[in-house]
This record gives sequence, C-alpha cells and structure tokens, in this order.
Amino acid sequence: MPGLIKAGIFYLDGFFDDKPTFFDVQRPQNTVVVELADEHYARLVIEVADPARVAAELTALAAG
Repeated sequence: MPGLIKAGIFYLDGFFDDKPTFFDVQRPQNTVVVELADEHYARLVIEVADPARVAAELTALAAG
C-alpha cells in the first residue's frame, strides 16, 4: 500500500552526494540511519526492533 512501506534504492536529489540510499522501512519510529563511507551506498535507512539500542551499538563499534 502506498505510503506504508518504503523499500528500495533511491537517489535523494539535492541531498548528500551522487551515491544511492537504501531504504527498508515500514514504521518510521523504528528507523535507524547508518551513514557509510567508501561504500556503494551513501547510507542505509532501515527499520529495527530497538532503534536506541542499535544506534548505541553502532556508535560504540564506530568508536573502536
């Protein structure tokens, strides 16, 4: 149903760079955005069960 699920690869005109963004989201409140460096995609916009926990874990991993 339109507006309920956003999934796929998109180029965000006017934002960021010329790399695509990968989306897989049904519930925006459960969304995490992962910015990537030196990868095919500029970012991943994904739905997870616990966005606060996932964000904390990714931040800890990125810090080393």
